[in-house]
Amino acid sequence: RDAGMKNRVDCLVVGAGPAGTGPLVQACRTGRIDELATRGLAVVDQSRGMALGGLGRYAIRSNSYATSFIECVEDPRAPDWLRALQDTAAYRWLRRHRSSVVPLPIVARFQRQLGAALLLHLSSLPGVSLVFGQRVSRLRRRAGNWTVELSGSGGQQQFIARKVLLATGGRQRTLPPGWPAALPARELFRHSRSLGLRERPLRRAAILGGSHSAWSAAWK
Repeated sequence: RDAGMKNRVDCLVVGAGPAGTGPLVQACRTGRIDELATRGLAVVDQSRGMALGGLGRYAIRSNSYATSFIECVEDPRAPDWLRALQDTAAYRWLRRHRSSVVPLPIVARFQRQLGAALLLHLSSLPGVSLVFGQRVSRLRRRAGNWTVELSGSGGQQQFIARKVLLATGGRQRTLPPGWPAALPARELFRHSRSLGLRERPLRRAAILGGSHSAWSAAWK
């Protein structure tokens, strides 16, 4: 689209990782994606892909059983293009370990294939705008709608949306005064081809939060 053009949609999804694309996959498996597309749907992400996020960078196990990642392609209501992912090696591996927590790099293989299939399908639907390589620079509410300004490699764009889904992931941006520099979980658990985990000597550690990353840090 042309830079500066105002695009009106019913729903705008910010973030095309697992959290942002999860509702879209659910809409596909239940047959409601056409309704969303007809009303006007836009998906915005800084990367060039869908459904992956940072999963492939974490050398730890998921806190969900494998079945939670593959149930979308096993649903009898799912369309053929979604059920076709059952023919992939990544799906078959996860199916064999469906009742176990599994390494995130393996989950990422399946998510990458799911994202590619979802991207292809959404690209075929009129009424869907896919915007990659851009980030939200401003978000404000006005007259019952959201005005969303984007910036990035494609210049500047603006969307007017009735609903906005923010799915950009959790990030610790600020620390209390006097705290030393923090080591983000994405660095602590970064995947290494040679070691599996990047070793970092930690003499003292204070863990902020009680999420999956927090207890994984304590375990390590």
